[in-house]
Amino acid sequence: MSSTLGIALCQFLAVPPAMAQAQDPTTVAPTETPSQPFDAGVKAYDSGEYTAAHDIWLPWAHRGDPAAQRNLAHLYRMGLGVSQDFVQAASWYRLAADSGLARAQANLAAMYLRGQGVAQDAKEAAFWFTSAATNGHALAQYNLALLYLRGEGVERSEAKAAGWLYLATKAGYEPAIRALARLVPAISGPAGPPSPSSRPPSSSPSSPLASPPASQQAGKPAKTPTSPIVQPAAAKPEPAKVAPAVQPPPAAVDKKAPVVAAKQPVNQSTDQAAGKVEEIANTKPDAEATISLDTILSFFENAQDSDLSRDHDVTLAGHSAEVTQRNLTAGLVALHTANYGIARDRWLPLAENGNAEAQFQLGKLYLHTGFVEANRPWGYFWLTQAAKRQHPGAITRKESLRNSMTDDERDAAQKLIEDVRLDNSE
Repeated sequence: MSSTLGIALCQFLAVPPAMAQAQDPTTVAPTETPSQPFDAGVKAYDSGEYTAAHDIWLPWAHRGDPAAQRNLAHLYRMGLGVSQDFVQAASWYRLAADSGLARAQANLAAMYLRGQGVAQDAKEAAFWFTSAATNGHALAQYNLALLYLRGEGVERSEAKAAGWLYLATKAGYEPAIRALARLVPAISGPAGPPSPSSRPPSSSPSSPLASPPASQQAGKPAKTPTSPIVQPAAAKPEPAKVAPAVQPPPAAVDKKAPVVAAKQPVNQSTDQAAGKVEEIANTKPDAEATISLDTILSFFENAQDSDLSRDHDVTLAGHSAEVTQRNLTAGLVALHTANYGIARDRWLPLAENGNAEAQFQLGKLYLHTGFVEANRPWGYFWLTQAAKRQHPGAITRKESLRNSMTDDERDAAQKLIEDVRLDNSE
């Protein structure tokens, strides 16, 4: 399973730099086009000209570019070129996180763990770590595993911890490999796959600014003072390779005609729609497996995840491909964590826009016995769409499925295919 990055977009307006520090980033409205390219901000940052970097990125951020939003958050969190302001930092992280930027989601999770710029809330932290982890962010997968080991913000589960550690090891993350090796011998039950936690209704703030003043937050002690999760605040951040965007990208890069799938079966099960956490009985933590909140936070004291978003290729095509790959991979993560409804939601928009891989994965999903919406005609339908785009796996799987279908199932599948032909011809 490959790790990927990606982002979605929305629009806002740039304001004069002098007004920026006092303004709530969630209330601006759009007019100004950035006067300088995104990478000019990166160059200014690398030269130590942090105020200039702020002024260059601000219009990009107000236009809805998640990379610029995350970079501004770093400047405010570190106090580089601007007065240190955790509330502003959390707000910019929140905008980027809401756009689907996994690294911003991980940063926001750390802010919630610390209570910096937002009310300290372990459940919100677990929610955002889960979002980033589901999007393939290895460090978030590792940190989420540690939260499961502690029972911090989630119900304690060694099995879920092992599952998330395993996913992090697939990305080659060394600390996860070592932690999994220590944990597996001590696990008290079968290490089933983890399930992303559902966001707690009570901890969803009306705005990212729902918190005490930043001055009260900065010195707020962690709930469990023992030993840390991973971020070096003193280290100079190094910008990440995420291209800024100017307008919302298409959901997929496949240029063939989109598929209009009518009457798609939708199940309202909250277990699948929200990724409900299974009820796991609490067990006493093994001494070696017990991780303190400080240990979790310590991971965010490393430059590895405090870096900025660095642009090297400002092309919508590249950005769109990144978004597509992120959603494909997020669907695979959801599938392997038994969150089939989330997998469907990630793949369906791509499949309807003609992405062959998403169509293939969706076809297999509808044949999965664990999926409550399993439906062989729909599985055949999506495999057929992928086969039309010469997906090798779909061609083979489609023929094998057809040979095992009943006459009624074949008729139902053919009806679905004909309905789509009619929709596309109108």
